Amino acid sequence: MKVKRIWFDNWHPSGPLYKLFSNRAFANLGTSSSAKVSSVIRDGDWNWPRPGSSLIHQIQRLIPSTMQPHGDTEDEVIWSISPTDHYNTKYTWEALRHRGRKVQWAALVWFSRSVSKWSFILWLACLRRLATKERLRKWGMVIDPGCVLSSQRHETLQHLFFACSYSRSIWQVVLHRFQVQRTPDEWDNELMWAVDHCRGKSFKAFLFKLVFAAGVYHLWLERNTRVFCGQHRGADIVLASIGDNVRLRVCTWEHFPNSLENQSLCRCWNISSKVLGA
Repeated sequence: MKVKRIWFDNWHPSGPLYKLFSNRAFANLGTSSSAKVSSVIRDGDWNWPRPGSSLIHQIQRLIPSTMQPHGDTEDEVIWSISPTDHYNTKYTWEALRHRGRKVQWAALVWFSRSVSKWSFILWLACLRRLATKERLRKWGMVIDPGCVLSSQRHETLQHLFFACSYSRSIWQVVLHRFQVQRTPDEWDNELMWAVDHCRGKSFKAFLFKLVFAAGVYHLWLERNTRVFCGQHRGADIVLASIGDNVRLRVCTWEHFPNSLENQSLCRCWNISSKVLGA
C-alpha cells in the first residue's frame, strides 16, 4: 500500500473513504488529502492518528480481520468481480448487465448460426417494440392505420407478419418447404408454435430458426420500403429474397448429418448438399 491514497483510492472494502465521510474528514484527523495508506501502518498494524476518534472507529469497524496491513509491499490491482482476480470480459459483462427472467423465445432469436440484423428485428418484434402503425398512433401520431401490405386491416403486430394475406402467402410456402401443413395464425400463436418446433441442434431446427428470422426481417423491410419509399414488391419476390439470403448463409455451415430429411430440406431450399457430411 505504498502509493494508495487513504481518502480517494479504492483500497477500503467500503470503497473510497471520501464518499463515506465529509470532505473535511482528513483534516479533522490531522492527515492531508494526499496521505498514503502506508502512513497509517506501523510494524504490521494500523496506526491511525487520533485513534479514539469515532470516525476512526467507523473506518476500522468496516475493515475485515482478514485484511492485514502491509505498508512495505507493492500495490497490486485485482479485478474483484473475477474469481481469478484478473480482468475477464465475461465476468465484467455479467456484473454490468441486468439479468432478467429468460423468455421462452430466447433460443429462437439468439443462436450460434443466426444473422445479427435478422435476430435484432425479430427480437424487437418479440418485445413488441417495432414501430408499427398501431404503436405510432398510441404515441399520438395522426397516420393512416391501414396495413400497407394488404390494406385489409389495421397494421398491428398481431396482423402484420402472419395474419395479413400478403404475409400468409409467404409463410404458407415456407411451411410447405418444411413439410408442415397448417394455416398461419396471428403473431402470438405463431411465435409460440415456432418456439415449440425449433428445439434442438438439428439441421432442420437451425434452418427453421434462420428462415423464421429472415422472414420477419424481410417482411418488415418490405413494409418500410412501402411506407418510406413508395415501392412495392410482390410476395414471390420477397420469398425469393428470403430464400437467396438463407441459402447464402447456410452455405457457410458444415458437419451436419447427411440424412434423407436433411437432403430433402436442401433440395427444397436450393442449398448445396456440401453443408452435409459424407
